[in-house]
Amino acid sequence: MINILTEKKSPRVDYAFRLVFETILKVPVAFYQTKEYFDMTDGIKINYTPQYIEGTIAVTPHALLFENDIRAIEPRVSNWDSLPVFFQVEHSFIPFDVFAASFYLASRYEEYRPGNRDEHGRFTAEGSLAAKNNFLEMPLINMWAQKVAGIIKSEYPEFNYSLPVFQYQPSIDIDNAYAYRNKGVVRNFLSAARNLINHRYSEEKKRLQVMFGIKPDPYDSYDFLFHLFEKNNLKPVFFFLLNKKGTHDRSLSWRNPFLRRLIRCVAEKADVGIHPSFETNKRPGKLSLEIVRLQSILKGQVTKSRQHYLMMDLPETYRRLLRNNIKADYSMGYANAPGFRASIATPFPFFDLEKNRTTKLTIYPFAVMDVSLNHYCGYAPDEALQEIEKIMSETNACGGFFMSLWHNESLHDTGKWKGWRHVYIKMTELAVSFRNGD
Repeated sequence: MINILTEKKSPRVDYAFRLVFETILKVPVAFYQTKEYFDMTDGIKINYTPQYIEGTIAVTPHALLFENDIRAIEPRVSNWDSLPVFFQVEHSFIPFDVFAASFYLASRYEEYRPGNRDEHGRFTAEGSLAAKNNFLEMPLINMWAQKVAGIIKSEYPEFNYSLPVFQYQPSIDIDNAYAYRNKGVVRNFLSAARNLINHRYSEEKKRLQVMFGIKPDPYDSYDFLFHLFEKNNLKPVFFFLLNKKGTHDRSLSWRNPFLRRLIRCVAEKADVGIHPSFETNKRPGKLSLEIVRLQSILKGQVTKSRQHYLMMDLPETYRRLLRNNIKADYSMGYANAPGFRASIATPFPFFDLEKNRTTKLTIYPFAVMDVSLNHYCGYAPDEALQEIEKIMSETNACGGFFMSLWHNESLHDTGKWKGWRHVYIKMTELAVSFRNGD
């Protein structure tokens, strides 16, 4: 047990300490606002007040955790024990307020401020504190927690904590279940006409080869995926897009019997969640409709979600998910860069900054995405593998949770995705070796 003395147990104080100790280190905490009762406690004591108290671990508090508003903050990042740190303080057992800094990163405080948005309105990696200070690819909160635990252990040998072991979670987004097959006569006829008008003869040749059974559909990578998952004892999660075809949404109709059969088959071997369409960000009521569609196919509740295009507008996107009984979101990552958007490699609760409270939505961050590595970063397959290994090694070192985001479309191993099936296999093998402690 960690006993904490604070002048005010604000929602932010509660969240920050529980994030570091309970969520990451699996050590319970208790809060005290009266020194008399605090003095009577046994065990490890953290003094989170400006006053000196003998026999305690002193952490000089930064003002952030006692505020209720959201203001412009430009943290000054320095270096401590080979790690980036900010919210520097004096007279503390470490030279920065690790709890306020962890709160700033995990709450995505900077994303509540205007600016730094792309053409879709998404917060971009390059404008983040992590990217500007070269720690985007580090699970920094986990690394801080590990340092804090080690220092406490050196002062209090009786302190028992367990860093979590490395975990790997593969996730697959199904934006378009099939390239050519099972799309119906009308849709295939219109696509063929467009190809011929635009002189895309090679594309039409591929279509005809699939339609006549000469070659498999290039997006039909499901047997390959499940063979890989079953071989390595992995439980993936799949997210299905169920909107009508549009500018940014290219799904089959949710009524399509082949798509419905595919979803049910996948659900027998994996967790299945909703992939809210691009349009749900402009028409919020559509989210409920798309969830109902998936539930009607699965004949059960849907509690997992990942935003199509990773479209997030905090806090409204997460509030919308909560209103629709979603319990877990898997969108916490950048479209245009690999790394840790919230600087954490552990599932963690969403804190609503505007309402100043912890919610029941659990955020599962992902670290690498196929489109980020190929399209945005322009990596060749071997370069992508090096990047994945670097980030995965950092995650393994702190016993973190590593999630990959891939699409069925990127595994056909032709064209711009030539060699990327090999990347996926090698990434899986590396993750399994870390998981098994090899």
